[in-house]
Amino acid sequence: MGESPPPTPPPPAAPAKVYYEGCPGCAMERRKESSTGTPYKELFFVGITTFASSLPITSLFPFLYFMIQDLHVAQREEDIGFYAGFLVHHIWLVEVSHRSFGAWLQIASDGSL
Repeated sequence: MGESPPPTPPPPAAPAKVYYEGCPGCAMERRKESSTGTPYKELFFVGITTFASSLPITSLFPFLYFMIQDLHVAQREEDIGFYAGFLVHHIWLVEVSHRSFGAWLQIASDGSL
């Protein structure tokens, strides 16, 4: 009765990974396996891309007042701030709605974000 159960066999070894030449997914898997630590270069590229994507809309803001004034949108000079806020608000709404649609489209196309 004092017998111990027989030892369990070791789990089977994982099959060897197969990589195909010219496959972008295989190249990324090889890169992930060979790299260690924090990917500073990739984080730098993401940061630069994020910064650069916000530049076109940000460069519009200093000229918004003069655009509204020159196009005679506002009847009085005091109304220019209202119309500038109105325009910025709508730019933001369009940006948010397009990003939401893009995210939905990405999820619908392959199931991941």
